[in-house]
Amino acid sequence: MASKHKVSHIRKALDAFETNFPERQSINLIELEELIKKVRIPPIYNIEELIRLLTKHIDENHFLPVDFYNEGEVCKILNVKKLAMHHWRKKNYITCIKGNTRTIRYDLNTLLADLKKIFAKTYQ
Repeated sequence: MASKHKVSHIRKALDAFETNFPERQSINLIELEELIKKVRIPPIYNIEELIRLLTKHIDENHFLPVDFYNEGEVCKILNVKKLAMHHWRKKNYITCIKGNTRTIRYDLNTLLADLKKIFAKTYQ
């Protein structure tokens, strides 16, 4: 197979291999290719984990005045990419506030309620 891979993907795949199979000293190229494919594809966001992270942040920062967070700050809190937030907005999963500027802002309590609604629809 003459496929090219990024060195970072190869490193991640080898690290995952060493973690999962510490007794093995070698890996064949087919196994490495499969691991690289798995490492390159980002995992699906776990709704329970998003709710946990957001709840933790709200609980730890409850003393701060109610403020709207910009998209970058929310992405850091939830450990997601802006593209995911964009898709969720387009599908009307989450509610955002658009001001007169180009920034998109979120109320964390409203966002938490939206995530809980998604969780309830998905798992019940």
